[in-house]
Amino acid sequence: MSKNLDYTILFDIYGPLLTDKQRETLDLYYNEDLSLGEIAETMGVTRQAVMGCIQKCEQHLDELESLMGLAERNREIERLLGEIERGVEWLRANGGGVQFGYNMETNDVGMFQSFGLNDGGLLSGGGTQGTFGFSGGFGETPEPITDITEKIRKLL
Repeated sequence: MSKNLDYTILFDIYGPLLTDKQRETLDLYYNEDLSLGEIAETMGVTRQAVMGCIQKCEQHLDELESLMGLAERNREIERLLGEIERGVEWLRANGGGVQFGYNMETNDVGMFQSFGLNDGGLLSGGGTQGTFGFSGGFGETPEPITDITEKIRKLL
């Protein structure tokens, strides 16, 4: 039985929804990297019982992801965060450009209006509509770009 490491992500997200026995089995299998035989010995069950439990858990994790989509959402946030970080690096190299922001009305991360980074790595320049976060120009002190990326990471 080969390990599909995508289940480690699903286990991290949905593990609290499993039973104690299921969590222990998956923890030993994926996180502690024990073999089926080692898990069986540790838990006092047969190797086949361990394999059946793992297969049942994986099926349950797949169903949970299908219903809730949290792992896919996390991948999308990571992808968007990478785009923002690449955009910031481009801005640092080119001295200005397009501002990235989050539109709370549409739940979108996107680009809007020109701005630049000052010497402290702070956003500067005009903002747009008040529904966009992570931007300067609303009478607020601009935030360091590292604080902005940390806010997005906390969404994960």
